[in-house]
Amino acid sequence: MTSFQLKAIYSLIELFCSLNTAKKPHGNQKVSDTTILYIYITAFLCEQGTFRRAIRRLKAEQFLPCSVSESTFCRRIQRLKADIERLSRLIVMYQRLTQELFIIDACSLPILKNVRVNRSARTQTVKWGYSASQYFFGYKLHAIVDARNKLIVQYEFSEGNIHDVTALAEFNFELPPASRLLADKAYDSAKHEKQLQDQKIQLDPIRKSPKWQQMTYAEGEAHTQKIRTRRKIEAVFSVLKRQMPSKIDFVKTSTFLLKITGFIIAYNMKIQFPQYFY
Repeated sequence: MTSFQLKAIYSLIELFCSLNTAKKPHGNQKVSDTTILYIYITAFLCEQGTFRRAIRRLKAEQFLPCSVSESTFCRRIQRLKADIERLSRLIVMYQRLTQELFIIDACSLPILKNVRVNRSARTQTVKWGYSASQYFFGYKLHAIVDARNKLIVQYEFSEGNIHDVTALAEFNFELPPASRLLADKAYDSAKHEKQLQDQKIQLDPIRKSPKWQQMTYAEGEAHTQKIRTRRKIEAVFSVLKRQMPSKIDFVKTSTFLLKITGFIIAYNMKIQFPQYFY
């Protein structure tokens, strides 16, 4: 990443902090929230989520207004979770969501390899899950993607053993009216379909016709088109996971989810501002 790109990131973070509501001042006034968020975003854009390397790089480029230790950064970033969520929503709102077609799906987020689970002390806080015909130990990412721009509009995290329909109730669905939400059969729920109709959102899960009922040619073409469109979200998950390292270092599970959020923000920034990152 060039110096121009790093300056563009700082300008974006500075603009966000100036628009953000004022908070109660904390103990350390030397290190601003802008600097902490700047290190956070830089880590996921060019250092694969490693905060130590991001601090070292920004120091070498002389982009940090003051010295920041890794321990100070880790304490301060935990206090800025609400700001990180607002920043994620602001990046999505940069482009008006007028597209009426969205896709929802889930992907696995394993925190450990399966062979190491029995030697880990995290079995009390994290559960086993099943996804894509295989078992994993960790969390699930449930995401809503814009079918046209492949932008991650909304996302939620759940434990690995939570069913997709159960996680569907956690979304507030900030989508334009008359939108269509394409999903696979795991999100087939008459209850949630009715609730979304009250919000003028059509939940369209891909259902298979009974074996004794044969599709017409038009129905078969429409079914095939749905499957091809839904594959776009699988491509988004593939790109997102390629940005992640093979092993994500963390101490608390909240830090793991905070890092996944950082990768999502970095992915959306590369789509929204291609002139700075490509």
